Amino acid sequence: MFLNYRCIRIGFFLIFAFLLSSCNQDKIKKTPKTEREKILKTEIKKNLEWIGQDVLFPESITPFKPNNKEITKKYTLIAYYDGNCSYCYKQLLKWIQMIKVYDVYDISFKFILSGYNGSLLKANLENIKFPLNIAYHDTKNEFSKKYHFLLDSNYTNSCMLVDNKNTILFIGNPTISEDDKSNFIKFIKD
Repeated sequence: MFLNYRCIRIGFFLIFAFLLSSCNQDKIKKTPKTEREKILKTEIKKNLEWIGQDVLFPESITPFKPNNKEITKKYTLIAYYDGNCSYCYKQLLKWIQMIKVYDVYDISFKFILSGYNGSLLKANLENIKFPLNIAYHDTKNEFSKKYHFLLDSNYTNSCMLVDNKNTILFIGNPTISEDDKSNFIKFIKD
């Protein structure tokens, strides 16, 4: 009897903790239109300082699929998501379709997920049938600390387009913004 009561209490605690650990996915949607425009203009100004800089990958980034072979293409789209956030997996579902759109271009993909439990992150990716060969785990969250803009404003800047030397060309998120989607395509078409 005591064991069942204890299991129920632990279950409720875990559910409550999960509900409290949201990633503010509606931050921009709930703000008035003029406020959203101000936020986006501020983000664009902040991102300009990163354009032209080289992306360096910390040693804490490991592939979810062992023996991942890096494919060198003219461009790479690097996307960051919080692996502890259920909303972020919904965003990754959008990418499964988006990858097909970009697949006709000379571009590779690298999805970096933060989170401390790599096996749970991998299981979540497998559950949504996300391709593990392009997914990486940042075991110490060093990537998002260095490139902190990836965390800003509801993941509107969670993606970087880099060239084959890892120089940042564009920052945005084509799964959220149609403008970003067309800008990414313009870059990779030329």
